[in-house]
Formats: sequence, C-alpha cells, structure tokens
Amino acid sequence: MAISLASTSSVHGWHGLARGLTASAEALGQTSAQLTAAVDEAEQALGKLQVVPARGATSEVSDQLETATVLLLLCRSALEEAGPHLDDARLAAERAEIPVLVVRGRMLGETVIRLRQQIEEIRAGVEAEYREALNLGEAEGDGPSGSTTSGSRRPDGPAAQRSPNSRHLLNRIGRRSPQKNRNTLVLPDVDVSADLQDIQEGRARWNRTTSRYETPGGRTYGVEEPSGTVFPDSGPGFIHLGRHEYHALKHYIQADGDRRKAEEAMTFFPALTESVQRRAYEVFKHHKSFRGE
Repeated sequence: MAISLASTSSVHGWHGLARGLTASAEALGQTSAQLTAAVDEAEQALGKLQVVPARGATSEVSDQLETATVLLLLCRSALEEAGPHLDDARLAAERAEIPVLVVRGRMLGETVIRLRQQIEEIRAGVEAEYREALNLGEAEGDGPSGSTTSGSRRPDGPAAQRSPNSRHLLNRIGRRSPQKNRNTLVLPDVDVSADLQDIQEGRARWNRTTSRYETPGGRTYGVEEPSGTVFPDSGPGFIHLGRHEYHALKHYIQADGDRRKAEEAMTFFPALTESVQRRAYEVFKHHKSFRGE
C-alpha cells in the first residue's frame, strides 16, 4: 500500500511539474510574440524616419536607416528560428521530457535575451536619429531654400524644399543605399538644382491628377510630405531600375569600375542574373567610375 501511495504521489508530482513546464513554455511563447510586436514597432519608427527633414545629414540618416533595416531582418530571422525550439519545448513539457525541455528552453531563452537587446538598441538609435533629423530640419542652414524668390509666382502644389535623397543620384549611390522595388535614378548630366528652382519659383506645373510637378525640361517630380524632399519620377535623364538591378548596380559601383570583380561578387546572389547584370551595367556606364569597355 505504501508503494502504491508513493507511486501515486510521484505521478501527481510529475503531472504538477509538467503543468509548470507547460506554463513556462507558454510564457516563452508570449515573450516571443512581444518581441515580434517590438520589431513591428521599430519598423514603423523607421517608416517615420524616411520622411523626416534631415538637412545636412542625409547620408547619415540613410546609413542609420539601412543598418536598422538589416538588423530588423536579422531579428525576424532569429524569431523564426526560435519557433521550432518553442514548439519542442511545449511538446516536451506535455510529455515531461525534462532534459529536452531544459535544452530547448535554454536555447529559446538565449534567443529572447539577444533579440531584446538588439531591438532596444535599434529602437533607441532610430528615436535618437529621428529627433536629430527633426532638429536639423527646423534649424536654419544652407542648401535648397523652401521660400520662393521675391517676385516669383507661388507654386500650386506642396512646398518643395530639398533635393532628392542621395540614393536617387547615380554618382552618390553608396554601399548602404537602400534598394526598393522601384528605383528612379538621376543621371549626372541632369541639373536637379535648376529643376528644384523651377518648382520653387512657380515655373513648373503642378498636376493634381498625378500629384507631380512637371518642369519645363519635361521631367516630373513628386514631393514627400512633410519634409518637402522631392523625388524623381519620369522624364529625360531619369532611369528606372528594379530591386535586383539596383543591387547589381551597387556592386559595379563598389568595385570602382572593375567589372570582373563586381560580377564575381554577384555570383553569390542567385537573383542577380545575367540579364539583371546587363541592365545594371548599362546604367553604370554613366557613373563617374566607369573605365570603359
């Protein structure tokens, strides 16, 4: 009888432990969900940063944005990797497989700690950059002015105050320039400053249907609000590239005109096919580092 009671007590003990382990696994799951939500919040903060006025710090803000975006992608990947460990932990808890649960729980716990640190660093960095960019945008400084010249006609559309982001200007594209699904590049012989002045002084027509300024030179620009930063849309001297073509172009630029070096580096990226490389190379021929065929 004593043996039977002991056995019953042991069973109850195991069941209690299993319930406690299951609760712990569920808590880890909630933490993982909270981290995913934190990544979402950080990405929203990055979205705000894209439209912040950043006079005099365009390249720095762009670098911060690129770095934070990459880190967030890594965080998401780590969360996805943690998923199987979490599932195993729950299953082990239900079966009271203590060693397996301990190992899986430790792995997930380490992932959670690492992600929490990374996300906090990213969010803090984005918020600091956002505040700095706001301060720069409000401060007086050189560069394209948001006011019109005395006697000029007031523009019909939104105020155009700043030149396009460097990611649009072929000779200013760098390693950290973010590529998007649609990328409009400005060739070096286009006088963007003159186009911006035409917009500011009322010589460009605001098309309410397309929400674009149409300059006397036949080029169209949109305006990001509230920053007042213009972006190229269409017209002579503008070239459109897809995400992979823009990525390939950056390889040619980083190789400083060494075509073989650039194309060797691109072999590690299956999406950068021969046709993608050809398109990017045709655009690269207009770059200041092009050495000729």
